[in-house]
Amino acid sequence: MPLSWSIMSIPLKEYWQLFSKYLRPQRGRAVLLAFLLLLGIALRVVNPQIIRGFLDAAQSGASLDQLWIAGGVFLGFALLVQALSVTSIYVGEVVGWNATNALRADLALHALRLDMTFHNDKTPGDMIERIDGDVMDLAIFFSQLVVRVLGNVVLLFGILIAFALEDWRLGVGYLVFCAFVLVVLRRFSAAAEPFWKRARDMHSELYGFLEERLSGTEDIRSSGAGAYVLKQLYAFGRKMKEAETSAGVRGMLVWMTFQFAHGLGYMLAIAAGYYLVTTGQATLGTAYLLVYYTDTLFEPLRHLTMELEHFQKSAASIARLRELLGRQSKIQSRGRETIAAGHPLRLIFDAVTFGYAKDDPVLRDVSFNLAPGKVIGVLGRTGSGKTTLARLIFRLYDVTAGRVCLSEDGRPGVDIRDLPLADLPARVGMVTQDVQIFRGTVRQNLTLFDTAIPDDKVLEVIDDLELGEWFARQPKGLDTELESGGKGLSAGEAQLLAFARVFLRNPGLVILDEASSRLDPATERRIEHAIDKLLGDRSRTALIIAHRLSTVQRADEILILERGGVVEQGEREALARDERSRFSRLLRAQAA
Repeated sequence: MPLSWSIMSIPLKEYWQLFSKYLRPQRGRAVLLAFLLLLGIALRVVNPQIIRGFLDAAQSGASLDQLWIAGGVFLGFALLVQALSVTSIYVGEVVGWNATNALRADLALHALRLDMTFHNDKTPGDMIERIDGDVMDLAIFFSQLVVRVLGNVVLLFGILIAFALEDWRLGVGYLVFCAFVLVVLRRFSAAAEPFWKRARDMHSELYGFLEERLSGTEDIRSSGAGAYVLKQLYAFGRKMKEAETSAGVRGMLVWMTFQFAHGLGYMLAIAAGYYLVTTGQATLGTAYLLVYYTDTLFEPLRHLTMELEHFQKSAASIARLRELLGRQSKIQSRGRETIAAGHPLRLIFDAVTFGYAKDDPVLRDVSFNLAPGKVIGVLGRTGSGKTTLARLIFRLYDVTAGRVCLSEDGRPGVDIRDLPLADLPARVGMVTQDVQIFRGTVRQNLTLFDTAIPDDKVLEVIDDLELGEWFARQPKGLDTELESGGKGLSAGEAQLLAFARVFLRNPGLVILDEASSRLDPATERRIEHAIDKLLGDRSRTALIIAHRLSTVQRADEILILERGGVVEQGEREALARDERSRFSRLLRAQAA
């Protein structure tokens, strides 16, 4: 069978390349599975020979003891076959689930490494369906491929060889018959593949729709849009039903073809047995053997037919996963430059132009040079490009033109594209008004799962940020489990946890994106205290993105953006004294 042969248009070579690396850690189980399959198949091929011997012995007048021995051997072999079958299924499932669990983890990691352009085009529901739903089909497909498909293919050839040993004409005839049946079944199955792929796509769209609507339940209910959402849900359900029905009807053609072939095979076996017995070329036991082998022959064909539907679904899943794995991030980590940790960093924007969409720049020729240990406040209306600055510093996107550089004091700037991607989160910290709390312990949420940070350092930061009262309420201390999304945490406590993360990583550059907005005055004072500790000793450079002028009072410099361009830049105090400056006018407008 050539490697270019495909199941539902998925080349076996590509399938094997996808899974071979996940099989290597399970070589021992794979060898055990192969042994169990071959032994079980050998017993199933041999067992009918015992029945033939039993029938021929009974017809020739053998003693009762001989018949009891033959019957006992047959029963023993039958029980052993069942035991081997159960064991091989168990081992095959373990191999399949371990392989696909590893694949699921790699897919999730691959998706996390893709650039934000990709994630902006995909809903969370779609990604969940890709990483979990599609891989679930592959888990079933992989385990059944090993246990049922490959095992039954070997059993099929074993029976054909047994036919050939009885009479070469039987071997050739049944070989042609089986090949014809499999070709017909494959053609019907291939025709169904695009319909199963459409059904999988509809599942992804439905999950994406549900994720978006459920996350916006509050807005939907408050605006009275429930009926509209249900109407959309019905439309999705109708499309999914149509896709599943179209695929199911074509899958039914496969089953009907098998049933017809099964009946035709029995007719051939009975006719061949009758001919051989009446012409004296075979005994009654041999005639029964032909019927038994025919029935056993259709067992692997039946299993292969049953798995064709799984193949169709899995082929669609593999195609979608190949598409995902083939997607390369536009943000590549090719840099080899390094920047020492523990020092305030210089931040340089050198004629930076960037747009999320082609020919629609959000930033236009933005330049500034922020010295180590200095604080710059970035002001501007909504949509002026303030948050985009932070995204570019983290290389969530790459600039269209110009450079973003970091450097230690006294050293030339290093383009962040020349730094390893893993170095940026270690050198740059960020606190926003929306804090991500993960399902995990207090320790894991503060250290971001970095086990190298000692507990005494974590406890010290908790005390410094006045989180002691909150921490005292945690029943298991650092081992207390927090829920995803920060349930049970106030907005102020969540933001103080975000500050704790920055302190524990000790980055040389800190970005504060409206970190103290939407808080009550008492909590805002605690946040301001945390900012004072973070920036007070000038051991870190800071970029403060703000809508309110009070947020930038600690800034050394001011940068005002408008429509993606710099309209004013300078020292905060000098701009405040200059009555002609935009910053001064903003201060006066606020005071009025």
